[in-house]
Amino acid sequence: GLTGAHDMGYDGHAVFRDLATIREAGDLGLRFAWYLPEPELDEAIGLGLRSGLGDEWLRVGGLKLFLDGTLGAQTAAMLAPYEDQPGNVGIDVLAPEALAERIVRAASAGLATAAHAIGDRAVRNALDAMVDARRVAAAPLRHRVEHAQLVDPADVPRFASIDVVASMQPIHATVDMAIADRHWGARTAHGYPWRGLLD
Repeated sequence: GLTGAHDMGYDGHAVFRDLATIREAGDLGLRFAWYLPEPELDEAIGLGLRSGLGDEWLRVGGLKLFLDGTLGAQTAAMLAPYEDQPGNVGIDVLAPEALAERIVRAASAGLATAAHAIGDRAVRNALDAMVDARRVAAAPLRHRVEHAQLVDPADVPRFASIDVVASMQPIHATVDMAIADRHWGARTAHGYPWRGLLD
């Protein structure tokens, strides 16, 4: 059955506070890793929060960042335009320079990053920033690329070379199958590359 969950900071530190209260009462039936949202990064650094702080039931996971949008809305950040929208390459929620600054700042304080990246450009931007973060972290951190739905083949081996977790959700492959074919065309062959990442 389910033994643990990761909360991606959607309701800020209120969820962590509530989980801590339940933990103290001895009623926390799942293990939780909590990721803080970007607006709370400076406060978390000031408090000395770092990845792994806590116990086996409740611990700090790190920082959650959003790099792009979604495939369904055609806002996932792409290296080349969407098949049916020649001028659309999606959006960067954070410019690469801002992304690198936040990941490096978090890593310097001992916080790993979980970066939402669906499109191949967002995945590449995340990996680029995580390379920089490895240079400043006092201790090894396990950064994560959340979703990684479309990964350029050149970027697949980079996950292993810089020790980044590909945190993928298999349900996206089946739920998004038709829209992936429509919006990514032949690039769908590089979507959901579980075997390549596992190898």
